[in-house]
Parts: sequence; structure tokens; C-alpha cells
Amino acid sequence: MAGFLYADPQRPYLTEIDFRRSQKKCEELKNTGGCLEFFQGLGRMTQSLPSLGSKCLEEREKLSGPQKAYFEAIKMIVQMAWGDTPPRSTYERIGNLDSHTLSLFCKLRRQSEMYFAEGSYDQLRESLLQSLKGAQELGREEVWRRSLLSVPCDSLLGY
Repeated sequence: MAGFLYADPQRPYLTEIDFRRSQKKCEELKNTGGCLEFFQGLGRMTQSLPSLGSKCLEEREKLSGPQKAYFEAIKMIVQMAWGDTPPRSTYERIGNLDSHTLSLFCKLRRQSEMYFAEGSYDQLRESLLQSLKGAQELGREEVWRRSLLSVPCDSLLGY
């Protein structure tokens, strides 16, 4: 995670970590192509987090850096899929996301539920459901049905 999420001591000349730089670019462009570097870095994070070891993972509260990064990424992907107006149906809930980004979202979600403080992902999910554009007019259950948050990730990832 050094170099992407944290400063890399071997590259002290970099003034901004790759996570922030690529996140800003993704936020500006708001499409999967403009987010490629950001999503690739997150993909590497999803591969390295499980390898931290059981001792580190038992101390979940110390994973605040990765948790913040995961939650910011989940929020961006959900908002990207939702768009400027609510999807018209459940079938449109993935928006313009490609299969790689959908798989990344599912990995981020699954690992958030597994590795971070109990209930923290649930809090994120509920705040996201309320913050999506046009959500206030639809009601929680309808927003849930139409949002990326309701995608059955277990079947997509083969769990």
C-alpha cells in the first residue's frame, strides 16, 4: 500500500500520494476510463489487505487508513453508477460501469464487511442511500433497489 495509500519512503520527492492524485483525476472525469489508475491502485489494495495477517486484522480499529480509502472509493463508484438522476429501474443500477469496475466494487464491499469495524460498512451504506441525487423523492427501499449497493456481489464473485 506504500506509494498508493501512504507516502513511499523511497520516493520522497512525491508531494502527493497516488491515491489522492488518481482520486482527483477520477472525480474530475467521472468515467471508468478516467478512473483507470485509481481503480488499478484500489485493485492492488484489495489483493494486499488480506495478506496483512490475522494479528493485524484482529486490531480492526488500526485499519483506519485503508478503511477511509475503501469507503471513499465505494462512494465514488456508487455515485458514478447512479449518475445525475436516479436509474429508472433495477436493470440500470450498474450504470455505465464495466465488469472490471463492478468486480472491484464487490471486492471493496466484501472486504469492508470482513475487515473493518463491525457495523461501519452498514453506516456507510445507509448514508450513501440518503445522499444519492433524487433519493429523497423515492424512499429508502426504492433507492436500495435501484442502487449499485443492492447488486448481489456474492454471485458475481462466485462466493
